[in-house]
Amino acid sequence: MDCEGVRENIDAWALGALDADDARQLERHLAGCAECPTLAAAAQEAASAVALAVPLRSASSSLKARLLAGAAVLGDERPHRARRLRYWPTAAAAGIAIVAGLVMWAAYMQTEVNDLRDENARVSAGATEQSEKFATASTQLVQMSASRREDLLATDAITEIVSQDDVARLTMEGTAAAPSASGRYVWSRTAQMGALVARGLPPAPEGTRYCMWLVYENDWVVGGQFDVDDDGNGRVVVQDLEIDAAETGRLKGFAVSVEPAGKVTKHTGETVLNASLE
Repeated sequence: MDCEGVRENIDAWALGALDADDARQLERHLAGCAECPTLAAAAQEAASAVALAVPLRSASSSLKARLLAGAAVLGDERPHRARRLRYWPTAAAAGIAIVAGLVMWAAYMQTEVNDLRDENARVSAGATEQSEKFATASTQLVQMSASRREDLLATDAITEIVSQDDVARLTMEGTAAAPSASGRYVWSRTAQMGALVARGLPPAPEGTRYCMWLVYENDWVVGGQFDVDDDGNGRVVVQDLEIDAAETGRLKGFAVSVEPAGKVTKHTGETVLNASLE
């Protein structure tokens, strides 16, 4: 609608009597025109004065009835339905956009949660691996320390033994059960101590250990148990033995046998090393 069309329809528009489509076109023109809004304001002022141009009178009951009936017709459900239908596509689009946004957000958050779970699993696995390595290192350190202590004790014992005037040195030979094995045993009656260094012994069967024996006329007395390394080397210190010579008789020699692990009181296993004093 141009300016001329506005001037032709401005009065009807101000009174609300203009067709809805023409009214929308006129209002669009007013929004972009610099001169016509002045005409529109004057027309609206004139329209508001029309109500004051005639005397006020009370309406008859029949007129009131006709007006109410017309209002009921104008206020039926069809315009409301049309209005709802007009706004439904917009509301539906907005709802779809919201749902789509929520779905995308949920997917993003699920991805973040999965990433955090994966990272947590990697961290836990790394921590477990490091913990296992630390435990292994700690165990190895304890074993090394224990082995070192045994080495020191054995060294001290051998030093104590060989410093005695009555020190005796014996060569122990392998039996048919361990022909490649050999050993050296040093001992002192004065120190009441002895020390064995064995070499070339085969690995002891599972559940067994090597056992050092002092062989007397009437009995075999346990001197101690020991294990061997991968090369078949082992050592044991024999000390603080309370021997009743009246019961055991004369000392005849020394031996090493394979016995069940744990407390041993009797010689039952196969002998692998021996040395005789006779």
